[in-house]
Amino acid sequence: MINLSDFLNIAPEQITLELLRRVVEETPFETNFIEYKLSVSEGVIPSITAMANTYGGIILLGVSNEQIQDRFVGIREIALTQLVSKCLDEIDPQFTPEIREFKLDDRSELLIICIRVHPDKAPRPLVNKGRIYVRMYGQNQGADQTQIRNLFFAQNNRLNALQTYVSPITMDQEMGQMDLILKTGFEIPIDANNATQPLSELALESLGTHLSQSKFSDFIGDWCSAYSHSQITPFRRDGLSRSRFARYSSSVFSIANGTLFPALTAIFSINSMSQSLELRLSIEFSLELKISETTFREIYTGRTRSEDGIAGISPLNLYRLLDSIVATFLDENLMNDVSQISGFEKSQLALPTRIYLNMPNGIRQSLVSSEFHMVPGSADGHGSDLLRNLGFNLGDKLDRQQQIDQWIAQIVLDGGSLGATAALENLHINFPEL
Repeated sequence: MINLSDFLNIAPEQITLELLRRVVEETPFETNFIEYKLSVSEGVIPSITAMANTYGGIILLGVSNEQIQDRFVGIREIALTQLVSKCLDEIDPQFTPEIREFKLDDRSELLIICIRVHPDKAPRPLVNKGRIYVRMYGQNQGADQTQIRNLFFAQNNRLNALQTYVSPITMDQEMGQMDLILKTGFEIPIDANNATQPLSELALESLGTHLSQSKFSDFIGDWCSAYSHSQITPFRRDGLSRSRFARYSSSVFSIANGTLFPALTAIFSINSMSQSLELRLSIEFSLELKISETTFREIYTGRTRSEDGIAGISPLNLYRLLDSIVATFLDENLMNDVSQISGFEKSQLALPTRIYLNMPNGIRQSLVSSEFHMVPGSADGHGSDLLRNLGFNLGDKLDRQQQIDQWIAQIVLDGGSLGATAALENLHINFPEL
């Protein structure tokens, strides 16, 4: 499935008519983030300003909003001139969104026009004929006094809703006791109205249930049980708990000795940060995996050992770990929970743009394969900042495979080693289901 937030950020040359057809097929109804128009006069300019003043969005001209068999009707070329003219005449301060045109087909002179509105490129608030619009409930609405004030104060220092991220791994005493630390997630803005409400207890309980059923949790559970008769406990709320902060954790339970090893943590929090006159409000959702050397000995399956005897994670398990994280953030039930808790439309929730990986003992020591070999004179690295390629549709098997291969190649190189290309080729030959 195409994520609309990702669509807003991919390179212009990656947008094709076929991709637009997929977007319409997967998002048949208008939302806060997407509109379908058959003419420039159908309120296009108010929609451009409303999207710019909120979270950004996409407008497709020449596509019908009616649920008919072929919604790609097309629009005459003169619409391009009309659109640019209206932007220049009716938007204050001056702002022209990104506009791309596509021929409906080789035999037609009709076009499909794709308008992408990037909120971080607009001098907000944008005014249309004396009115300031925002996007709410799939429609354009006049902004109230609070929204207008926030738009003015937020202009010079604001969180872009569609550049999702999560705070990096922090160095602490506990870190020195760990062998593998992985963290990912996203932060999304919320308006003041949603921020005044406590986190929904029912929605959080649903989130905990779906985390326990997630691919991430399943992988860790399989990883444990295959080697040492251990299992993963369900996610439950524990630790610091407040009206705007919830922590859910899951542990590895060793059946052999009855010991619990904390492993997985999910945090959902409403954050606020005052900067000058602006109060920036956002929700952060993060997943974190921490495994200590003791837990390594308990759960590693198919492990190999380096010369000095330190246990290491195989390329296969590293691949499956990264794949399970992607699958978890693609899970419809989980994202429904996040949408309900945050009040942020599900179609606008982007996959995390980065994964932080840290191996305090060294990547070369922790990631072991006979196919990896050290670059002479290169010191071992201790972590990787894995960035997501926005051009990949991670819901597509081939794109996801290419993305994970890139991440693993980066991790190996960050450890001062070579050989990832050959190792990955062999991995896909031996495990074609990946």
